[in-house]
Amino acid sequence: MIANVRVRASDGDDQIVVPIAVPDIDDICKLAQVIHERGQVYEDVIWGWPVHYVPSNPEPPIDSKMTFTPAGFFIGIWPVWYVSLMWEAGDEAEPSIDSDLDSVATLNDFP
Repeated sequence: MIANVRVRASDGDDQIVVPIAVPDIDDICKLAQVIHERGQVYEDVIWGWPVHYVPSNPEPPIDSKMTFTPAGFFIGIWPVWYVSLMWEAGDEAEPSIDSDLDSVATLNDFP
């Protein structure tokens, strides 16, 4: 999808609008699942955006009540936009999805 991103100018008052290509959420989820099934650390640039994946680890995170470290997938550049998937209930469960698309507006949102 081609979308516009609203970016605040350095003075914080003005905005500029920049068109970017943002992948469809379904495509992102399919990619994340394929990479997750491989179960290996992964870093690359896909669709023009950085992608990072870390498989689960049986050791819990430091200072956490979790019993293991869940697998995690991330695409995008914060604060422009991102989508993150985390397999918090285990590798075989559906991942939770977090995203920040607040600065992204489709082309139809502009006159």
